[in-house]
Amino acid sequence: MIEIRRLCYFLAVAEAGGFREAADRLGMTQPPLSHQIMELEKQLGERVFVRLPRSVELTEVGRLLKAEATPIVAMASGLIERVRKSSGVHQGVLRIGVTSATAANSLVASTLRAYRQEAPLIDIRLHQDETARLCEAVAEGEVDLAFVRFRVNTHDRFIVRRLLDEPMLLAVPRNHRLSTAPDVAMDDLAQESFVIIERSHAPVLHDAILTACEAAGISAKIAHQAPQKMAALMLVAGGAGITFVPASMEGVLSDLIVMKSIRSGEPSASLVMLSRNPEKTATRKMGDVARRIASLFSHHGNNGSGTTSD
Repeated sequence: MIEIRRLCYFLAVAEAGGFREAADRLGMTQPPLSHQIMELEKQLGERVFVRLPRSVELTEVGRLLKAEATPIVAMASGLIERVRKSSGVHQGVLRIGVTSATAANSLVASTLRAYRQEAPLIDIRLHQDETARLCEAVAEGEVDLAFVRFRVNTHDRFIVRRLLDEPMLLAVPRNHRLSTAPDVAMDDLAQESFVIIERSHAPVLHDAILTACEAAGISAKIAHQAPQKMAALMLVAGGAGITFVPASMEGVLSDLIVMKSIRSGEPSASLVMLSRNPEKTATRKMGDVARRIASLFSHHGNNGSGTTSD
């Protein structure tokens, strides 16, 4: 039985009019292509090309084979494409948005790794920005989906998949009085100055910190507002105050900052996958993979702050 692959090679040479040109189009070297054509001729027991000094011409058998092979190869290619589309594994581009914090979350990394294994033909392109801008980018169709901190409500423009609730850690300068404390409670922060992320850039994290303080009976003293989480941590490292960041950022600036768990009542934020409504097949498959990985994380008690294996 003649392999479809050899028929593809044969048609490439026939259309290019030579082995060198066909090899260039196929992205391979000439010797293995010549070998495949020789094997095809051996199977047929006939020559399919007349070899000329700088080109080839089809023999009578070659012309007959071309007429028969063309629809067969087209049908096989169409079948493969239909199967890929039916399973959600097809060629194309998937544009994914992440923030600086969600990019560091191991659930997101594990999801992307699993997706690439299941859909290797999808070209994944990452775009990093602030939460508010990513939400707008999803709404405008500039990105297909985004992993962000987002309130899980009903939105006509979005499909929101809640993946996990990630606790936040207290970040203090390394020389701070709480840096060596064995146990820290929200009450211990009553007299502290806070560095907080501007609400316009990260509304969920901003509100989560203030809500946790309010629940603990603390009136947060906001000393500085930063545009991004890294900027907030740099201010903390410089002694400007304390802040909370998602647990997935643990270890950042560890030579200058100590991150502490709170005994109870610590702020937390939901990590979600946000996509445009309606969404395309590749995006829907990413959502399925993300939920499956999130379920594994939940089962093993992982909040996304550490690395995981496949």
